[in-house]
Amino acid sequence: MQKEYKRKLSRTEAKRHYVYIEKKFADLFPPSGEVFKILVGKERLEVLIDRQQRIWAAMFRDSLPHFNEGDTVIFSKKQDGSYAVSIER
Repeated sequence: MQKEYKRKLSRTEAKRHYVYIEKKFADLFPPSGEVFKILVGKERLEVLIDRQQRIWAAMFRDSLPHFNEGDTVIFSKKQDGSYAVSIER
């Protein structure tokens, strides 16, 4: 099973501050509506995936060095079930 999800941000995702989870990667994450933990730097937050398969990033995007169109957001699943979130340009 894959332990990492990478997504290049579209213009809409960057502008509206969410990350879309493609259906073929949905099994990497908890079901829609279920709260799970992410780690952004040293900040630990709770998020969920909505019915349209989006994680709303407004609460953690300021903790990332970039959150712009074309940046790649990476969710790495950890052994404890949480996810480390990072971004690369």
